[in-house]
Amino acid sequence: MVLLGLFVFSVATLLTACATGLADLLAYRFVSGLGEAMQVTALIAIGASYFYRRRALMTGVVSVFYGVGSFTGPMMTASLLSAYGWKTPFIVFGVAGIVAMALVAICVRPGFSESKANEGNEGDNRNDRVGSGTNDTIWNATTVTLGLASVCAGVAVFGFSGLYPTYLRNALGFSPQQAAWVMSAIGIGGFFAPVGGWPGDRSGYQKVLIAALPLAAVSGGVSFTELNRW
Repeated sequence: MVLLGLFVFSVATLLTACATGLADLLAYRFVSGLGEAMQVTALIAIGASYFYRRRALMTGVVSVFYGVGSFTGPMMTASLLSAYGWKTPFIVFGVAGIVAMALVAICVRPGFSESKANEGNEGDNRNDRVGSGTNDTIWNATTVTLGLASVCAGVAVFGFSGLYPTYLRNALGFSPQQAAWVMSAIGIGGFFAPVGGWPGDRSGYQKVLIAALPLAAVSGGVSFTELNRW
């Protein structure tokens, strides 16, 4: 699934550079997002399965590297855009995805992604759930509620990351390079993901989310506050 997701993302990103109108542009971006969602979900599942005793910490480590990409990506995009035009960033990132796919295929052992180290642990948990009368299907109140919360969080996060550069350019008059620096700063937060994962493994994930989500909401509000009026 990781390899398939990387392939779909990379090809769709490359094809974006060939877009001739809004319709095919939206189609290519939709497919690239689909590939990204496939490989991210599978990647986190692999890490959480292999390092099942430190699932949140492992997820945080994965987020660190996404933070690196979020930090360097906007600056690279602004430089490529200024030097070579709008198509070049899509070509470069699409090729980078294909290179990453090749590295995964060559360097990562299949056994790593198919770890059975936690089968006994999962079996015990499954027995506990059955014994307590918990519904094992995905259609239960907890899963549906978390799914709806994830949809809302996804709309907020991706809507922000997609539209905030436009706000910086049009409302505040930032240059592409200045907007890229601001968007790169967002990636710094990913460097601290293990700090959230470690207490999550020790004291519970819900407590971390209760603290982190309001902090994210406040940060989003401050991002649109004109501080010079103060």
